[in-house]
Order: sequence, then structure tokens, then C-alpha cells
Amino acid sequence: MSYNFIKVNNTDGLISITLDKPPLNVQTIPMLQEISDAFAWAKQETGKIILLNAEGKAFSAGVDVADHTADKVNKMIEVLDSLFINM
Repeated sequence: MSYNFIKVNNTDGLISITLDKPPLNVQTIPMLQEISDAFAWAKQETGKIILLNAEGKAFSAGVDVADHTADKVNKMIEVLDSLFINM
């Protein structure tokens, strides 16, 4: 499994999902989609604990305001919905 903005790992039942867009891990629609996909993957794994962490100096500075436009709002809502469903 290959991602551009996160890293995933399952070591002895500890599943880690690491935001990997330093320094501030600003979340974009593609990054949120990767996080959603990683949670869906984690559900299928044998791990019992999921650790959500981040590279860089901040866990996350929030979402990219460039993704909050009229032409992207439906996609943003769709991705956020899938993220919460997959958690």
C-alpha cells in the first residue's frame, strides 16, 4: 500500500497512521482520502490499537482553505463522510 501524504504500519498489533506532510501537515482532500483509506485498511488488520500521529513540528494545522471553495465542497463532504464511516 503506497501513500503520498501518510505512512501506515502494523507492528505486533499496533497500527500506526502517520501524517507525513511536514512541517504542519495541512490536510487536503487527497490527504483526507488517504487517511480514510488507511482506517478502512486498519479495520481489516489484526491490530487492536490505532495510533494516529504526525511527522514535523505540528500534528496538523488543520485543513487547507484552498479546498473550501464552491467547486470542491461536495468532494470535501464526501471525503469527510467516508473518513468518519471508516474510523
